[in-house]
Amino acid sequence: MRLAGVITAALLVAGPAAAMDGNVIDGVYRGGYVCAQGTTFLELVLDGDTDGFVRGTFRFNSAEWAGGSNRTVPEGKYAVTGRLNSQGQIVLQGSHWILQPAGYAMVNLAGLVSRRGSQVVIAGNVGGAPGCTTFQVSR
Repeated sequence: MRLAGVITAALLVAGPAAAMDGNVIDGVYRGGYVCAQGTTFLELVLDGDTDGFVRGTFRFNSAEWAGGSNRTVPEGKYAVTGRLNSQGQIVLQGSHWILQPAGYAMVNLAGLVSRRGSQVVIAGNVGGAPGCTTFQVSR
């Protein structure tokens, strides 16, 4: 089975952390992630609330982008929900498929939100399936 992606960060350190205003995460993020199918284009559209709750969509496909391209990946998209804590760690989990290609399943991502110049970057680990390693997106 091929794997898509969901978000789970290295957030599970020493107990629950206070929530951050999730509105700081609002926007469209593009980049890539690595799973069994290889490096794959990823677009996250995120919308946060003042209590740290985040919802959005996770879309993947074989598009070309600054990080490369993988022409073997069909388009897929699913809804995600999660939390953003006061340290900038984000955890998202798949809610339901919007467009599920045959043989693909949702996986988990775990990330840290940071600023690099004028860009907001989310980078971390992809988990929940063999062959998955890291992801990075920016807006």
